[in-house]
Amino acid sequence: EELKSALSSIVLIHPETKKQLPIKVTAQDFSKLTFTEQIHLAHTASVLVSMHGAGTTHIFHMAVGDPKCCALMELFPDTSLDLYTMKGYGNLARMLGFYHDRYVTEKGHTRGDGSIVNAEKIKEQTSNLLTKMVQEGGTCLHNVKDTRQPLYDMTLAL
Repeated sequence: EELKSALSSIVLIHPETKKQLPIKVTAQDFSKLTFTEQIHLAHTASVLVSMHGAGTTHIFHMAVGDPKCCALMELFPDTSLDLYTMKGYGNLARMLGFYHDRYVTEKGHTRGDGSIVNAEKIKEQTSNLLTKMVQEGGTCLHNVKDTRQPLYDMTLAL
C-alpha cells in the first residue's frame, strides 16, 4: 500500500501544454488473474513496476509503439541474493525500446516473505522514467515495431 500510494502521488507535467497528466496505479498479483486478464492489464500499462522474476515477462504484452508506452521499473531483492547482478530483463526491455531502470533493495531488507523497499526512491525513479517517456516519446528507440494492433485475430473475452 505504501508503494502504491507513493506511485499515485507522482506529478507529471506535459512539456507542451504544461498541464498535469493523470497517473493511474494498479497494484495486481498477476497469479490471481486469468491469462487473458494478465495480457489485457499488461497491454494497457505504460510502466510495469515489477519485482525481478517470471512476472516481468509481461513486458512482451505491453503496447509498444503507443505514445504512452513503455517503461520497466525492475525491483530486486537485496544483495544477499545474487539476483541483483542479472541484466536479462533490462536487456529485453531495451531491445523492445522501453525505458528501463532498476532498484536494488537495501542490504538486510529481504526476508523469505519478501523485500522491504524504499517507496520514495522507487517513486523518484519511476517518475524519471515517466518524464523521459513524455518528453522524448513513448519508446527510446525510433524504429520499434508498433504492437498496438490486436494481440490475436479474435477479440479476447475478459
